[in-house]
Amino acid sequence: MNYLKITNKGLVEAEDLYLIGSSTKRGDHTKIGMFGSGWKFSLAYFLRNNIDIKVFTGTKEIKIDTDVVLHRNTPVQVVSINDHKTSITTGMGPDWTAWMAVREMVSNAIDEGEENIQTIFNPSEFETKEGITTLYIEMSKDLKNVMNNFDKYFTFERKADWISNEGHLLYLKEESSTMNIYRKGIRCFDTTKKTLIDYNFSDININESRLTSESTIDYKVRDIFNNPMPINILLAILKSKYQDTIPKNSWNNNIRNRCLMLIDAGYELTTGFIKAMQLGTDSLNILNIDGEKEINISGKWYSMLVKEGYINSPFDLLEGNNVPEGAVVNNEEDIEAINIELKKLNIINLNIKSGTWKDTTEIFRQGDIFYIKEGLFTNTMYNKNMEYASLIICSLPRNNILEAISTITK
Repeated sequence: MNYLKITNKGLVEAEDLYLIGSSTKRGDHTKIGMFGSGWKFSLAYFLRNNIDIKVFTGTKEIKIDTDVVLHRNTPVQVVSINDHKTSITTGMGPDWTAWMAVREMVSNAIDEGEENIQTIFNPSEFETKEGITTLYIEMSKDLKNVMNNFDKYFTFERKADWISNEGHLLYLKEESSTMNIYRKGIRCFDTTKKTLIDYNFSDININESRLTSESTIDYKVRDIFNNPMPINILLAILKSKYQDTIPKNSWNNNIRNRCLMLIDAGYELTTGFIKAMQLGTDSLNILNIDGEKEINISGKWYSMLVKEGYINSPFDLLEGNNVPEGAVVNNEEDIEAINIELKKLNIINLNIKSGTWKDTTEIFRQGDIFYIKEGLFTNTMYNKNMEYASLIICSLPRNNILEAISTITK
């Protein structure tokens, strides 16, 4: 049987294993622990999963066992330490997993100092040392998986690619993968969201299970965004599929300067999501990377850069009394498809543009230009196309209408 061996200087006391809420680390910001419950949750996890754990204070073993008691006619396993029955049951922390239990043991060793972590294969005896706390934890399948993916849970062997002004460490990844969030080098968040960057915060709010919240992470990363940063870090943040961490609705010099930095580096800033979302630029609050040198940014960022003259918009944002709300002309519609249908009615040489807007208006006219709502003339039946072509006829000046009708009836 193989074991994970963890050692640190100093001696653990039996009371440390069962006095809930008792912690000598609370208020010490240099320490990882603070709640006084980590040992208890971990012991509960190991015992209910039948994982052998041995704790030595110096050369003396602290005896850990369980007793079954009836609570309202329900059998409950209660943890005992050196034959002292505690109030801890093996059902404590039911949502805890292997990595969370190991995290506590490792974190405690780090807080005490001179920690050492290693795997011991089939030990014939459990070695101990005076003045040293030693733990042996049976290497279960789940625990083995944690150790095989050590960098996902601990950052001790990772080198930071950038450090923020606040002392937060950022690690770049070659490929987008599950986002890892650490507090002082210890994993503190579980998610399926993917990023090209992992974050190790010098401090971040956590609950008693040592986990932080998604909203807290979003806030902390947005705060990092305000730091001056190299372009490779900025691009890694922008390219990540997890977009909630990026400021969207605010405009300040920090965001503006980030955009100008991208422009100077040869990146083209676009608002390509307008077409996909059928929205005007003021409503667009999504960032994404489409290509190596093309970046879609939020509409508010984009509009400000256009106003300042740093970029030229490929879209016309229409305004006027008869213009539908949020009308954006992008001219990416197949205008030729519209002209083909109009030619069937002998109507040619019209100035037609295509775009998107929010209301149900399908065709409107502004000056000599006819604006066709995108999608009307593509992938539709012939009769429907003729109907829309007729709508354009109705929008023509009177003499053109008479000419069109005369042509059709000949």
